[in-house]
Amino acid sequence: MLKLHALSLEYAHHRVLEDINLEAEAGQLWVFLGPNGSGKTSLLKTILGFLTPSKGQVLLQGKALGNLSHKTRAQHMAWVPQHLPDNSGFSALELVSMGRLPFCKGLQGPGARERQMALHTLEELGLSALAHRPLHQLSGGERRMLWLARAFVQNPRVLCLDEPTAFLDMPKQNLTLQLLQRRCQREGLLALVVLHELNLALSYATHALLLKEGRMQAQGPAAQCLNAHSLGALFDMPMLQAQSPCGHTLLAPASFL
Repeated sequence: MLKLHALSLEYAHHRVLEDINLEAEAGQLWVFLGPNGSGKTSLLKTILGFLTPSKGQVLLQGKALGNLSHKTRAQHMAWVPQHLPDNSGFSALELVSMGRLPFCKGLQGPGARERQMALHTLEELGLSALAHRPLHQLSGGERRMLWLARAFVQNPRVLCLDEPTAFLDMPKQNLTLQLLQRRCQREGLLALVVLHELNLALSYATHALLLKEGRMQAQGPAAQCLNAHSLGALFDMPMLQAQSPCGHTLLAPASFL
């Protein structure tokens, strides 16, 4: 589904990413972990084509991303940013319906069919009550869930999410990742998720990529990458691994346990 080959990125002669290699398949849920400033968001933006690599390339289903039109990219890839744009002039339903814009002809906007798809997705996420409310009346967490709904309506093959659990309470954090997990398993979605919550990564990721100062420290199945040794080295702090009473693996800085 997605291949990164010897990918490097520079900003004003400053190397942000260096020699990133990755092969990700349909149905996988990848988490990108690393300290602040390690290049996680830049990597997502390069995968989406928002940034142009200084070396290497991104291949989407075997085709070089740079050779695909913006519309084709939008029909295959969706994006939930960390910092949400100001869409305060729209209702929740209008925002979610915009996920179908890459499939509309010419300057035609979303019609009745697209709105129905948006309503169905709002219902799936438990957001139906927000449909006709203006965005400026909603909380940051509610707007973040609506952006997830917009991405789902787009029906992408690859979904990139930058800290999708930020500003969400614990039930909504788990709901977000459960919905992603379900789409990966049932529909073959490839999800690439920047996270900071280690135990959410442990619970939901199938694969992980660890970044530090723009360099890849490890990548592969989550069971191999997400352990006390590799994460301790990633964050420069001792980590301990423990079992919860329910049998789940938990990770935390040594001073917390």
